[in-house]
Amino acid sequence: MCVDFTDLNKACPKDNYPLPSIDRLVDGASGHMVLSFLDAYSGYNQIPMYAPDRDNTAFITEQANYCYKVMPFGLKNAGATYQRLMDKIFHNQIGRCMEVYVDIMVVRSCSHQQHLRDLTEVFQQLKRYGLRLNPSKCTFGVSAGKFLGFMLTSRGIEANPEKCRAILEMRTPTKLKEVQCLVGRLTALSRFIPRLSEHIKPILNNMKKNVPRHWDDHCEAAFSAVKNILTNPPIMSRSEEGFDLQLYLSTSGHSVSAALIQETPVFKLIYFVSRTLQGAEERYSQVEKVALAFLTAARRLRPYFQSHQVVVRTNHPVARILRKPDLIRRMVSWSIELSEFGLRFEPQGSVKGQHLADFAAELLTATEPSVWNLNVDGSSDKRGAGAGIVLEGLNGLLVEQAISFTFQLSNNQAEYEALISGLLLAAELDIQHLECRMDSQLVVGHINGTFQVKDNHLLRYYHKVSDLIKAFNTFRIIHVPREQNSRADLLSKLTHSRGNSQLTSDIIQLIIQQEQGARVSAADSKRIARFTFIGDDLYRRGYTTPLLKCLSSEEAKYVMQELHHGICGSHSGKRTLRAKILRAEALATISARKVQSFIWHLICRFGIPQKIITDNGRQFIDRTVEDFLKGLGIKHVTSSVEHPQTNGQAEATNKAIISELKKRLGQAKGLWVEELPEVLWAYRCTPHGSIGETPFNLTYGTDAMLPVEIGEPSLRRHIQDMTLNEEQLRMNLDTLHERREIALIKNEAQKRLITRRYNTKVRPRHFTEGDLVWRKRGDARKNKSHGKLADNWEGPFRISKDLKNGAYQLEYLDGKMVPNTWNVTHLKFYYS
Repeated sequence: MCVDFTDLNKACPKDNYPLPSIDRLVDGASGHMVLSFLDAYSGYNQIPMYAPDRDNTAFITEQANYCYKVMPFGLKNAGATYQRLMDKIFHNQIGRCMEVYVDIMVVRSCSHQQHLRDLTEVFQQLKRYGLRLNPSKCTFGVSAGKFLGFMLTSRGIEANPEKCRAILEMRTPTKLKEVQCLVGRLTALSRFIPRLSEHIKPILNNMKKNVPRHWDDHCEAAFSAVKNILTNPPIMSRSEEGFDLQLYLSTSGHSVSAALIQETPVFKLIYFVSRTLQGAEERYSQVEKVALAFLTAARRLRPYFQSHQVVVRTNHPVARILRKPDLIRRMVSWSIELSEFGLRFEPQGSVKGQHLADFAAELLTATEPSVWNLNVDGSSDKRGAGAGIVLEGLNGLLVEQAISFTFQLSNNQAEYEALISGLLLAAELDIQHLECRMDSQLVVGHINGTFQVKDNHLLRYYHKVSDLIKAFNTFRIIHVPREQNSRADLLSKLTHSRGNSQLTSDIIQLIIQQEQGARVSAADSKRIARFTFIGDDLYRRGYTTPLLKCLSSEEAKYVMQELHHGICGSHSGKRTLRAKILRAEALATISARKVQSFIWHLICRFGIPQKIITDNGRQFIDRTVEDFLKGLGIKHVTSSVEHPQTNGQAEATNKAIISELKKRLGQAKGLWVEELPEVLWAYRCTPHGSIGETPFNLTYGTDAMLPVEIGEPSLRRHIQDMTLNEEQLRMNLDTLHERREIALIKNEAQKRLITRRYNTKVRPRHFTEGDLVWRKRGDARKNKSHGKLADNWEGPFRISKDLKNGAYQLEYLDGKMVPNTWNVTHLKFYYS
C-alpha cells in the first residue's frame, strides 16, 4: 500500500533544519581501526505523530478510513525531523566516537577496548530513548564497511567495490538511457577519478541535444580509460588538522579540474574535482580557465578551504591577475569570492604519488604555455611622446596598453621606453617564453648584437633591457615592417594625438585649399564634405539638427559652464501646472504697507486684476490692505485656514523659488537676496509642461535670448536682419492672445485630467447647513502642556454656509460666527 502525500506536503511549511554534509561524515568516520555500522528499525515509524496532526495523514480504503499514529515515509519534513531527533539523542557522541546521517549510524574507534566503551555509551542512549535497531542490517567490530556509498577502512576512504564492478562489467552503451546510466555511475565515483570531465568528454558530447548519437572510437577509448582507473582506484584520506592543504589546478579546452592533497605529515590524496565547460566558458582565456578551476574547487571544497590553510600550486599568474584592479566583471566577482580564504600561491614544482603524478602530467600536457607575442612601438614628435604595447597569449588573450610620456624623448628613446614597458608587463604576468616584435631596426640590432650602441643615453636603455630579458626562460626579438606592427603603432600615437582645436585648423586649411583650386585627396575631400564656412566661423551640417558650430576647447568649456552653472544652470524646467507670470520681491519684513506697495507695483505694470487670492496672514487681511483693494474694485479672497491648496498658484511658485535657491546657494543661505533675480529669470524663461510655453513668452509674445548666446554668438545672431526681426516681433504680438487661449485650454485640460485621477482615489464628503462637525485642531491651537496626548479634534461646530468647492463657514452652537473659512479636509461629522 502506498499513500500519496503530495497535497499534504504542499500545505506544510518547509523545515529548514539542515542535513549534515556527506563528505564531512565520511571523512570523520574514515581511518579508524574498528567500526560498527548501525541501522534504525523501520526508520521514521519510531517517531509518534503529534496527536492533533494525525487526522492530516488520513487515507481512505474500501474497508475503512485510517490515519498514521507514527511518522510515515513520504512526508516532506520527515528526514529533517528524524535528523533533529538523532542529533539530540547523540549530541555527546557525534563527532567524538560516531557519525549519524538520518537513520544510518557508524561508531568508530582506534582500538577494540575503546570501541567496547563507545558501543556501551551508544547503546545506553538507545535504551534511554527507546530507539530500536534492525539487527539484520547492523555490523559490529569490523575493520571495513560501506557508509553513504563509500568504503571505509583503516587506510582511508575507498571507492565502493560494487559501484566499480557495475561499471567494469557494463557492456558498451547503445542507447541514450544506457549512456545516462553510465554517466550517473561515474559521477558517484567522481571523487576518485582525476580529471573525470576531461576523460568522458566524448561520452558527454554523445548526450547533447540536436547531435547525432553514435558511439564511436573516441567514446570507446574514454570508456576504456575510465575502466583502467577504476581497476585500481586511488585511496582518499581525511585531512589532518593543523597542516596545510595543497591544491593543483588543471584546464583543457572543454573542462577544468583540481586535485586537493596534503603533503605533511604524510602524503595524502583528499579530493578530485572536475567540471565540464559550458557555452561561452570554452572561449575563456587560459588564465580565466585556471581562475574558474580555482573557483570551482573553492565552492566544491568549501569546508576544507575554511578549516585549513590552502596552498595553490600553479605556474600560471592567476594570483597577480586576481589582484589587478582593472579586471573584467566576472573576474572581479571571482576575486572577491576567493578573497575570504586567505590563500597562498606557489609554483607547481615536483609531485608525489602515482595518481597525482598522472594528474600533473596531464596538466602539463594540457596547459603547457606557448610562446607569448609582444608587439611594441614608440613615437615622438613636437606634440609629445608615447608608447603602444600589444601582448598576445594563449587562446587569443590580448593585453593592450597605451602610455604617454610627460618628458621629452627622441624617437629611439621612445622605442626603448616602449620595449622596457612591454617587458615589465610580461614579467608582471609571469610569462616565461616571449617573442618580441618591433619596427625599429636600430633597437632590434642593439639587442641582437648586430649593431653597436654608440649613444650614451641609449646605452643605459640597452643595459636596462638586458637585465629585464634575464627574467624569461626564452626570449627572442625580431624586426618586422611597420605594416605588421600597425596596432602598437596606433596605440603609441593615440597618447599624443591632436586635440579638437588642431583638428578644426586642419579642416579649415583643407577647405581653403579646396576653394583655391588645389587638389585634395579623396579621403580629405570626404572628411570635409559636411563642413562649411559662415563668416569666420566653421559649422558642421548635422543629420537631424541645424548647423552645428565648431568650438575650440576654451569656447566649449565656456558654453558648458554657462549652460550648467550659469543663470539657467539649475535646470528647473519640469512638468508643472504653473503657467502664470511670476513676480517676487525680497523683503526684510513683510508688513501691510509693503504688501500694498507690491500690489500697486503689479497694477501699474499689468493693470487692475479682477480678484486677488491670499492666505490668512495678518499683513494680507489688514484693514489698510482691505480698504486699498476695495477702493480699486478688486475682490479679495482668502484661502481656507490650514489649507494652502486653495492658494495653489502662489504656494507652488514659492516652492519652486525656494527649491532653485537651495540648489544655487548650497550652505550660503544668507545670500538668497542676490540670487533671487537670476532664479526669477530662469523660472520665467523655462517652458512649463502643462502649457508648453514660457511665462515670459505668454507675457511679451516672444522668447528671451539665452545669456550663452551673448557670450558665444550663435548663427542666428550673426545673420539676423533687424528689420525682419522687428516685423516678426509685431506678428508675435498679434498672435499673443491666441497663444494665451491655447495655453489656457491646455492648462484646463491638464487640471481636469489630474482632478479626474485624484477623484478616483478620494471618497467625496459633503456637509449641509445645520450639520454638526468636528474641526481638526492645528498645532497652534493645541495645549502645549498635553504634548502627544493633546486632542486632535475640537468642537462641535455648526455649518452656517456652504461656499462650494469644499469650503464652509462655521458657527459656534450659540450662534457666534467662527472667523475665516474652513476646508472639508479639516472637518468630520459629529455624532452625539
